Amino acid sequence: MGLRFTDTGKWSDPWFRKLPPWGKLLWIYACDHCDICGLLQVDHEVMRLQIGTDIPWDEVGASFDGHIRQLTAEKWLLPKFVSFQFKGKFDPSSKDNYVKGVLNQLSRDGLQLSDLSFPGSHLQGGWKGLPSPLEKGHPLEKGLGEVRGSNARAQMTTMLQGLGLFASEATVTEWAKLTQGRAKCRSVEECLAFVAWSVKRGLRDGVNIQYSKHAAMYADEWAARPKEQSA
Repeated sequence: MGLRFTDTGKWSDPWFRKLPPWGKLLWIYACDHCDICGLLQVDHEVMRLQIGTDIPWDEVGASFDGHIRQLTAEKWLLPKFVSFQFKGKFDPSSKDNYVKGVLNQLSRDGLQLSDLSFPGSHLQGGWKGLPSPLEKGHPLEKGLGEVRGSNARAQMTTMLQGLGLFASEATVTEWAKLTQGRAKCRSVEECLAFVAWSVKRGLRDGVNIQYSKHAAMYADEWAARPKEQSA
């Protein structure tokens, strides 16, 4: 028998509350039967039998509004499943066996971490009520000041962790390549500012920035900014 975290507050969550009865049952079933990466093998006949009611399969996509991604007719993905099970603190560089199991299963399923959703804990719900990463007084400003005397990689690592992004050695290297290359950042401070700005910009555009490749679309715009606006 597998044991998993469940959100008892979902009954008060508007998106779940507004689901029809079959939708609520289908969501609970999906959370219980998906693999450790949130991938569910779909068998309509078995699911209808176990859930105990008919499911309007053609309404699933619209009803779940991103909580379930229908990769194929036989494969559905719950993008936020891994993040929820790890309480938003999934670290792909960890040597924990559970983390390794998730990464191995992702590979077997033909998926990448970028297929999943990992919102930073302090970024959930967007930037409403939070100062801009480029504005004086942002919560990260003090943290950056404290590490300003250390090397550039340490500062980048601190920034990524502060934004709730992955900060493994490989991801830090990729961010460094993007900021110093395509984004044309000329100082450590500007590199850090670009990372924070790209995350904010992504939230505004509905883009979930987790890796440097997600921010690449904004690099040219940043590079073209007037110098006095780039730091």
